Amino acid sequence: MKIHRVTDDETVYDIAAKYGVNPIRLTLDNEIELPRRLALGRELLVLTPTRTYTVKQGDTLDKIADRFSVHKDSLRMQNPELYESAKLYRGQVINVKSSAVTLGMGIANGYLYPGYKRDRLIRCIPYLSYITVCSAIVKEGKITTIFDDSEVLELSAASGKIPLLRIYTADETDI
Repeated sequence: MKIHRVTDDETVYDIAAKYGVNPIRLTLDNEIELPRRLALGRELLVLTPTRTYTVKQGDTLDKIADRFSVHKDSLRMQNPELYESAKLYRGQVINVKSSAVTLGMGIANGYLYPGYKRDRLIRCIPYLSYITVCSAIVKEGKITTIFDDSEVLELSAASGKIPLLRIYTADETDI
């Protein structure tokens, strides 16, 4: 991980090329709305690849994930451009693993409620220690699902995060 301070006339593309990172990933990690207009002096978080792979003829995301013992959603998190199009091409360099964000001791918990957005969750996952899913309620002694949390649990497992479940009671108190 590196912190880059924007200098005169730098663009996301210039900075990405300097560190050998994907400009889309740099944009997402820093929530940049206008990649061509960066404020002078702005500090950007640059997660540098620690393991890359050059795609060969016949490779698929599943094959690459199996080869490196990672979940394909983890590869997608490392390479945001793969969300739009799962097409790989020979010679394409993809990140298998990036430097970890280590900012000292701390725990961050993200709460997910009905209506969460998958892309926002994927952007936040690297910064979370736990993901609390608020997807169930107890009514009349039975647990009822508020929303399907299987996707969240899958993303949690793929990123090595610990999922927690928050269950509400009928009188809206937590269990």
